[in-house]
Amino acid sequence: FFRSKHNTFFPVERMMSRPFSCDTFVSVIGGYTVFGKNSDRPKDEVQNVVYIPGATHPPGAAVRCTYIEIPQAQQTLAVVLSQPYWMWGAEMGCNDRGVVVGNEAVWARISPSLEKRLLGMDYVRLMLERGSTAAEAVDVFTTLLEQYGQGGPCAENSAMIYHNSFIVADAKEAWVVESVDKWWVAQKVAQGTRNISNALSIGTAFDKIHPKLLEFCKQQGWWDGNSPFNWKVAMLGCDDDGEVEEDQLTGREAHGCAFLKRFSGNGTRQLQVADMKAILCDTDSDISVVSESIVTAASMVAELRPGPKVDIRCWFTSTPYPHMSAFKPFSFPSDGIAAAIAGDRRWSFAKASKAAAPDSTVYWALLSKLKQEGRVKRLKELEAELYDKVGPTVFLEALQRELEL
Repeated sequence: FFRSKHNTFFPVERMMSRPFSCDTFVSVIGGYTVFGKNSDRPKDEVQNVVYIPGATHPPGAAVRCTYIEIPQAQQTLAVVLSQPYWMWGAEMGCNDRGVVVGNEAVWARISPSLEKRLLGMDYVRLMLERGSTAAEAVDVFTTLLEQYGQGGPCAENSAMIYHNSFIVADAKEAWVVESVDKWWVAQKVAQGTRNISNALSIGTAFDKIHPKLLEFCKQQGWWDGNSPFNWKVAMLGCDDDGEVEEDQLTGREAHGCAFLKRFSGNGTRQLQVADMKAILCDTDSDISVVSESIVTAASMVAELRPGPKVDIRCWFTSTPYPHMSAFKPFSFPSDGIAAAIAGDRRWSFAKASKAAAPDSTVYWALLSKLKQEGRVKRLKELEAELYDKVGPTVFLEALQRELEL
């Protein structure tokens, strides 16, 4: 880690010319939403796709998150998650009301906490389980953040710590939420495109703000109380030339923004699912990461269309390297068969750990067979064949077919 002059720890990798970690994208154009995320994690960390049915919980129930226990909600929604195998939370996911969430690591002049609290990944799951709309999910986050804060190691057997930002979206709108310690701001995206890449990105344009943030920043000398409040400047500081200290605009963020503009015609047309997949698969920009320590461990795309019942279409790789993986479609089952779907033995094909037997899951099969001649071509052919498939077992069938390739 690198220590800044504000006594803040930044991962050394972030200071290099090829910055690491996640990229999240959203496009709200033409009356519906397309969302995508690459989750970049330590190379040996398996990420599983899991389906959890909705449930009613008794009064006084509690839920154990990754490190701490908090009161359980009376009702939790059905969710599908892309989840690092060792934690309770998730890197990204969707609920059965058509809300999607993806998180990013961010750093600021306030050091992140090693104290075990709620992780950013815990908040991803909590927002999905408790928020019926994107706006509701944002409120879930800000309420719980005030009560429980954020902190603790963000990787297994590692002291990696960070603050969190999120894109939260439904079929009608999206929100960018950025947090540092207990402080936060949120920016609504009613129309257009947006992306985040491990950088504080909100300046003076925001729609919601922690009620005591302005007072806090004024007390710290980070805001003069007269000029328009700039979240990014306040949280990062400026050098003697007035430039943002440790300016976190990454090459990946700039490339991602350019991709969104290109595929949307500068916001005049909606991205297609194929466009979002193409962005996530781009290796030249490092949006799809291949390195000795950090890789794109899993990827997700979702298309959400409004209606009496939201039309939800999701695709998950459940394997690393999206440019060499198959995006597999997922459909939420009806309530009557949710328990049966959740208990289907084929989920084991998507569930792995470091100790899993070789070739026993799609994760390990991909890594062990990656160099087989023609395998990537066969995976992409499978992806194309399954693109329009819907149904409660389509993801499980895709897992089985991928394992048999």
